[in-house]
Amino acid sequence: MKRIIRTATIAVILLLLPFMANAKGTRMLSDLSKLPDVESVYISQAAFRLTGNADIMGMDPSVLKNIRSMEILETSNATSRQAMEKKAGELMERLGLEVLVEAKDKEDITVVYGKVPETDSGSGLVESVLILTGDSKESTLIFIDGKININDITNAVNKKEK
Repeated sequence: MKRIIRTATIAVILLLLPFMANAKGTRMLSDLSKLPDVESVYISQAAFRLTGNADIMGMDPSVLKNIRSMEILETSNATSRQAMEKKAGELMERLGLEVLVEAKDKEDITVVYGKVPETDSGSGLVESVLILTGDSKESTLIFIDGKININDITNAVNKKEK
């Protein structure tokens, strides 16, 4: 289970890194990126538009067009980790996110939160995905603002692994 979550998370990050750009947009975690020992990546909506109709990992290009932004933060600083966890809790409450997947392995834990429309009937759509992962020494917080079709991402990851 942990391998699947990590593979999916890494696939999304690797998928998007080549298309990073610095553009204005709504940043939900910008205050955290200024904390001590926090490494951060912000990918704007403009960067997602750069993908155009490119076939990335066999994924339908429209998948990326529905993403408004993505922020990735990582730290091993204890004070910054606490601030990241607090902000994650605030986002979960404010956006109405619920646990989608939780995986634990020894000290490692990964929790994926998202907002699934109440009228969803197996469409695989999720909004505002928040991924919190870490162990006793390091934490990573990933926030994806937009609509994502989980079925498309799963298919792309499966295709990549073959």
